[in-house]
Amino acid sequence: MRIDIVENDERRLRLVVSANAGLYGFFGLLFVAGGVVCLRLLAMDGDSPTAGAMLGLVCIGCGLLILLAIQRVSLTADRAAGTMVLHRRHWLWRPRPEQRIDLDDVAAVHALPFTLQTPRHTVTSFTVRLQRRGEAVDEATSLTFLPMFAEADATRVARLIGDWLGGAATGSSRGTAS
Repeated sequence: MRIDIVENDERRLRLVVSANAGLYGFFGLLFVAGGVVCLRLLAMDGDSPTAGAMLGLVCIGCGLLILLAIQRVSLTADRAAGTMVLHRRHWLWRPRPEQRIDLDDVAAVHALPFTLQTPRHTVTSFTVRLQRRGEAVDEATSLTFLPMFAEADATRVARLIGDWLGGAATGSSRGTAS
């Protein structure tokens, strides 16, 4: 995850968050290509066409999921306009419409964990959420489409936005103020 602070002064805050597109693109295309090879060699010419077809489709699906994870988010906050604007772009589909949030509506900025647990491993990724007044944390606007931050990066972005907003409470991953 790459975090670029383009502008940070009293009047404007602009930051860009982007996934490592080259690395994600390489592995996504590698999985898709591997899936196509599995479909061709194992499903059509192999002894077990069902297993080959399943393996090929799983590889293609995983590759597409990896490619979907490539995203770029631009956040621009402007005190004069009193708004914060989120632009989200993904590799495989059209950009989502920009989202405008009034600065006065932002009650808190949170760095929240999302944990994936398997019998052998536990993986935790973080997201940054902008909580509006009167809104529950789990309904808050997420900065990225998927939780993709490491804890330190999520806390850094949440603290940066919260400090710029004038000390909007930033909740850390453990629910304590950071």
